[in-house]
Amino acid sequence: MQTEALNRGGVCALMSTAIVAALCAWHEAKAGCNLPSVPVVVTLGAPSSSYLCVGGTITVNVSLDDPSKTVTLKLQRKTGGAWSDTTASVVKFTSNNAVSRTFTGAAADVEIEGVSESAALNDTRMIIDGGDLGDQNCYTEFTINRVDITEIDPECVCLDKNEKTKKDLTIKYKIEPPGYTATSAQVEILENGTVFKTLNGSSLSGTGQATLSSGEQLDSSKSYTARAVINGNCYSAETDLTFLGPWVIEDMTVGGADDECVPDGILMFCFNTLHESAVSVADEKIEFLAYSWGQDVEIGGVEIQIGGTCWAKGHLGGKYTQECDATKIKIIAECVLNGKVSASAAIVSFDGDIQLDGTSKNVFSTSDATYNNQTYFMAVEFDNITSGEHEIHVKFKGSTSAVGDGNVAATEFNDHYDDGYFIKVKEITIECEECSCD
Repeated sequence: MQTEALNRGGVCALMSTAIVAALCAWHEAKAGCNLPSVPVVVTLGAPSSSYLCVGGTITVNVSLDDPSKTVTLKLQRKTGGAWSDTTASVVKFTSNNAVSRTFTGAAADVEIEGVSESAALNDTRMIIDGGDLGDQNCYTEFTINRVDITEIDPECVCLDKNEKTKKDLTIKYKIEPPGYTATSAQVEILENGTVFKTLNGSSLSGTGQATLSSGEQLDSSKSYTARAVINGNCYSAETDLTFLGPWVIEDMTVGGADDECVPDGILMFCFNTLHESAVSVADEKIEFLAYSWGQDVEIGGVEIQIGGTCWAKGHLGGKYTQECDATKIKIIAECVLNGKVSASAAIVSFDGDIQLDGTSKNVFSTSDATYNNQTYFMAVEFDNITSGEHEIHVKFKGSTSAVGDGNVAATEFNDHYDDGYFIKVKEITIECEECSCD
């Protein structure tokens, strides 16, 4: 007569009654053993790993000495110190996505899959539960483990104009079950789905973290995710990473120009001014001239000083879409200035502003300057910018006023006098300082 013995290492076989009597005494304290109703020899091998990763698989070799026979395999978990049937939301056979399956054949690997779930993790086992062998205390035991990303701090990191991170990014993780020590723990940063950087974790058990340091070169046109990995093959779900900006407006899409005489007072005349303005969006150029001069005139034998006042201006810009809220952004406009600002006993000003969604901030103002194709960077900050589409304009204005003979004021940035003067808005860059994506 044959019987079955239980082996915690994973081997369970039908043996002669004489041999099993001694083995039963040794195993009885652990699980006991049964006398089968059908003489079939079954063997459960040790699992391919003692730990089953959530999202991963292990295999257990099952064999019957009679390939025509069938046994039923079932998955169980230990809760509160007692074994009970589990559900496919925790662990399952991959062949049928269930916690119970039949097995027929001489020998084959049975694959078991760990399934993501939020409940606490417990010991798990596969048992023989019916079929030609009957219900048997025959099992192979393993433990489900997992690693999860628990926090991204900060939730959003700004990039500078060179697309480098401005702050450290900390990725926190948790390894389960409690007390389990992994052989390795890392966090992988993926760029468009491909591992871009691997960071060492601070702990092999419990909670830990890894840091992506500031100054890391990224590409704002690509997407980034993070996943924790233990033992080199047990992965968490991927978590999106948010890197905000920089945004670059290279092609100007909006622009405009205007000029006007300002005949304030009875002795100020428009014929003492020359004002012109034009903008070419395609060429990204602003061209204008504001020129005022004074003169002395004799009226009724009395010499009177007269003059003129005028201005000319132009603006260029474009739109960008911001994904998350930013508590502060910096707008940097790269411009080429070719022209001059001058006055002789007169009033002149040349101003550069940056406008965001209708709100302008002055960046510079000068009354005497000569620019010879000089690259000039204008920079200004705006606070509390919400996500969505925004419009930016770079604005320049020349204002002149002169009275009296020989006095002139001019802001020259066009080709009226064949000087080839102009202003070019080459590029607008938007950087965030702090961001939030609630």
